[in-house]
Amino acid sequence: DTSATMLPSFLLLSGEEVPLCARGTLASALLCPGAVALAREQLSVALGLHPGRLELVLEGTVLDDRDCLAAEFWSSKGVLSKSDEFVVQVCIAPDPLERQLPELTGRREEELETLKDLNLKERELETLPDAFGSKLPNLRKLRVSNNALRLLPRSFGQLSKLEQVWMDDNHIRHLPPDFGALRKLTALQLEQNALEALPESFGQLAPLQSVCLDCNCLRSLPQSIGQLRSLQKLRLVKNDLEQLPSTFGSLTALRELWLSGNKLTSLPPSFGQLSSLQQLRLARNRLKALPESIGDLKALKMMYLEENILDALPDSMSNLVALRALNLESNCFRKFPSCLAARTAVSMTLEKLWLGFNSLADLSDDSLAGLTALVELGLNRNQLSAVPQGLGEIRKLQLLYLTGNQLQGLPETLGQLPVLRMLWLDDNKLTALPQSCLSAAALPSLQLARLNGNPFAAGSEAEVMQPVLQKAVQECLAAAADAAAEDPEAPAKPKASNDELQTKDGNPFAAGS
Repeated sequence: DTSATMLPSFLLLSGEEVPLCARGTLASALLCPGAVALAREQLSVALGLHPGRLELVLEGTVLDDRDCLAAEFWSSKGVLSKSDEFVVQVCIAPDPLERQLPELTGRREEELETLKDLNLKERELETLPDAFGSKLPNLRKLRVSNNALRLLPRSFGQLSKLEQVWMDDNHIRHLPPDFGALRKLTALQLEQNALEALPESFGQLAPLQSVCLDCNCLRSLPQSIGQLRSLQKLRLVKNDLEQLPSTFGSLTALRELWLSGNKLTSLPPSFGQLSSLQQLRLARNRLKALPESIGDLKALKMMYLEENILDALPDSMSNLVALRALNLESNCFRKFPSCLAARTAVSMTLEKLWLGFNSLADLSDDSLAGLTALVELGLNRNQLSAVPQGLGEIRKLQLLYLTGNQLQGLPETLGQLPVLRMLWLDDNKLTALPQSCLSAAALPSLQLARLNGNPFAAGSEAEVMQPVLQKAVQECLAAAADAAAEDPEAPAKPKASNDELQTKDGNPFAAGS
């Protein structure tokens, strides 16, 4: 029963108590072997010191990492009496890097105060000197990428003039609680670490313009992040975020937001307040729906939503007047989004639309007709049996992907696309091309066509005069012939023996010949 187990106080020799960031986690493990190691790890984070420099002492007894940390255990050992306070002394070994800062920086001790740019990339550093922040008061740029840093020293917050930091490719799990004291920081690179959380003080970094936190272990963001009113670029790709804070919409200067590869199931209603947002990447999440407020993102140019579980879009998206590229691949759409089908603001400005790998079974006549600005259209790997005649109204279309559907025919208006350059029609059920595409002058801009995997009849290439399509039909027929000749699924036919010879008009043809 851990409910009655008392959590010890941890005191430095100065008498200062060390606050722990995860007391609940430690309290639940006090009776378990290894609780001392867990306490040492938490203390190292709180103090910004390598855990190897910490020694925990209880009433003169040095605690082993394998020990538990319950008062009743140590009472039973005679180390702690019932009248004693449960206080663990935290002893800190001297800093082994105390005198190495000049060597690390390549500067004499008296020159450290003037240092403005420091490059410590790829130095196999596991920690930085305790006095790092106090010894470098004028540092503006710091590069410590590709090391083995697990934490930052407590003095790091004293780098009051620091403007740019590169700390990618380390093993940092926590930032110091006073990280927000870096009041002049404008750019922060922390990708490829092991960050589990950001301190609440993170929101105090008012001048911050660019943050990269890709490939960490973040499960949430502090509410204070909404205070970063200068932030223009935020990258959080490949984390474990399940939701965004309600204050997220306060990032009104944000232009680029990268949230792909998380576990988001929804976006906060305030999301539409991101009035400067131009690029939004939300691929590979668990989004079931988008908030109606998303239609307020009037500056949005690119939206990537592939690999979610969306089956519809809010009607408000028809108001996205600046949207140029929309990726909806690998979702759960069964119907063409209605906000794109009508002649709305977004349908007349959208240039690239990807809807492949969904479950679209049919398109209404007006599904495509309003998309007059489209340059690229992806509808591959759906269940389409036909394409509407409205396709011909997309006069600017250059790339058309229709691979892997159930198409038995194509609209006659296909031949009306004057700038179509590339056409993918593999793996359908086409037996012929529309008359509008057969003449040598049809589709004058076409450079590439793919028709493999369609059941064209032998000799059908003869009626196709359009050179690129004629070549595509020939390749399709040749591939079909090769597949028939070398079908690995077909059972091997045994060779006829002399006794099995049959005759045809007096000739000894072998059986099966």
